[in-house]
Amino acid sequence: MMFKKILIPLDGSELATSVLPYGQLIAHAMKGEITLLNVLEPDATTHVNPVDWELRKIEATNYLEEMRQTLDPALAIHHQLLEGKPVERIIEYAYQNEADLLVLCSHGRGGVNDWQINGMGQKIIQRTDKSVFLIRACEAADHEVNAHDTLRILVPLDGSQRAETVLPFATTLAQQSQAELLFVHVVEQPSILQRTPPTAADKELIDQLNGRNQEEAEEYFTYLKSCLPIDVETKVVVGDNVMSTLHDTVREEAIDLVLFSAHGRSGIDQWPYGSIVSNFIQYGTTSLLIVQDLSTTQQTPKGETEAPELLINALQS
Repeated sequence: MMFKKILIPLDGSELATSVLPYGQLIAHAMKGEITLLNVLEPDATTHVNPVDWELRKIEATNYLEEMRQTLDPALAIHHQLLEGKPVERIIEYAYQNEADLLVLCSHGRGGVNDWQINGMGQKIIQRTDKSVFLIRACEAADHEVNAHDTLRILVPLDGSQRAETVLPFATTLAQQSQAELLFVHVVEQPSILQRTPPTAADKELIDQLNGRNQEEAEEYFTYLKSCLPIDVETKVVVGDNVMSTLHDTVREEAIDLVLFSAHGRSGIDQWPYGSIVSNFIQYGTTSLLIVQDLSTTQQTPKGETEAPELLINALQS
């Protein structure tokens, strides 16, 4: 999947506009076009003065044009002004215009608070199955990304076909932006249901399972690296919990961006995101790029040769 139509909702706040360089980065890498979207929401508690409303529309249009002029003129950039409830109109516009990617700031007009993402951003993310680039407001405010930055990108992989759907995009992004990719697989410590401390035999069995899983993960990464046209770092980590281990890895490896497939091996299409991605949306401290993946009906049993063909075909398309 490549992102050709990039939608950036703006609410007029400095925080919201701070995502523009990130959207521009993706547009350059993907050779995509950008649409800047602003939604004017009438005050439901008072009567709308037609003259005031027209003035607001003029101001909003001028604002969008001003934001457009801050971006690279070599890109195809459009802007659109809508009226109504922002969340509903943003989602509606994204579907009607077949947007491939929504670029959102974690906070907007209401400012930064104790939550990692505000209510509007949360509603948009949970109510759409589009791919999403979520920029943390604290990062956007502290540092403006540019074409000369070397982003360090973490790509968690669980060995599933669904998780691998991010690989063509990750490869293209790294090639076009000189980003560094770190592929990570977490080997979760197996547990044994028992009421007494583990015996020596239990510990030996656990060690054997850990060793086998680590060996398989290393072989998996060796295979992936042989398919990719770029160099990537790989890391296999043993941890008691996949989520907490990934959060620790983000911090220890000084990661700028986590690139996720929306679902992994155990993902269920009933929900827009798997449990790990949902956890990172709510509690993560770094920006996220979430790629919507294959539905379960599109998947085939993963045989010995099926995954290599899928990956190679995707990278060549």
